[in-house]
Amino acid sequence: MDQPAGTPQDPFDLIVAGMSDALSQPTETIPSVRCMSRSALVSLIGELANRLTGPTGHVPSATQVINRLTRERILQQVPFDDLSPRVKQKRLLAVGLGTDIQTIHPLELLQAHVPTGIVCYMTALEVHGLTTQPAMHHHIARIETAPARLRASAETASTRAAARTVDHSTKTAIPPLGQWQFTYQGLRYYMTSREPRFLRYHQLRHLSDKSRYRVTTLEQTLVDTLHRPTSCGGPAVVFEAWESAAEVLNPEKMTTLLRQIGDLRLLRRAGYMLGRIGLNREVLEELEVLGAPTGEDEPALSLLPGIPYSTLDPRWRVLVP
Repeated sequence: MDQPAGTPQDPFDLIVAGMSDALSQPTETIPSVRCMSRSALVSLIGELANRLTGPTGHVPSATQVINRLTRERILQQVPFDDLSPRVKQKRLLAVGLGTDIQTIHPLELLQAHVPTGIVCYMTALEVHGLTTQPAMHHHIARIETAPARLRASAETASTRAAARTVDHSTKTAIPPLGQWQFTYQGLRYYMTSREPRFLRYHQLRHLSDKSRYRVTTLEQTLVDTLHRPTSCGGPAVVFEAWESAAEVLNPEKMTTLLRQIGDLRLLRRAGYMLGRIGLNREVLEELEVLGAPTGEDEPALSLLPGIPYSTLDPRWRVLVP
């Protein structure tokens, strides 16, 4: 029944109506309207309460609104298998009456957890169809700011040592997978901080009309396999990815990316992999000029960081299988 003219509306109803409008489609700050972080929801409810109900009268708190919507099954807590101490138990919520939590996609979980992040590593390989292997873990990157990089450089040696494992047979440090955030349906989800220099290109994709996500481009994803092969699933997945990309990667985009990153180790590794999959001679010669070793004294490096190989490729001076 309609309320009589002049009867003030219930603030809760006003807030819920505002939420319905705000969550009609994904936005830059709310990439999925099916799955949101609790903090994002609290922020949205606070904004709506101030705008819709005005400064006078009783206004329900964000916690009260969330609790009531949870009782009404409009919100459901995502049931994690396990959580990092950094992540609160009620971190992510499924949104919408009748939403089946089992249908929440890993990409939605990642992007809801880090709304400004970029999906990368093995998850990106899946997105681009570069692997037939089921995901072993999922990753999202947060781009480091200058202060964050300064803080990272000030970490103690003991903290750095605790964050990685070492292959003692070669004394080669194996980069960590990242910061574990949570485990869901048997898979671990990681967040990693990345320098802008090494993550140059990403694209916006739509999972559905209710969810969108940012993911590294195909060429960026391939280069990432040579930077963090363990995070990308290991050697077998890396070689499969490059072979799968042979007919679809864009040589111009690849050389532009490698030139912009400007890391000679990545240039040499990529040069070998591009030659392995049969890329044309002109592209290889351009990369050789940019990043190939200048002489026989140039130290050899492993094709995949942390993976010990023993056969030397003389053109790029990388150790290969």
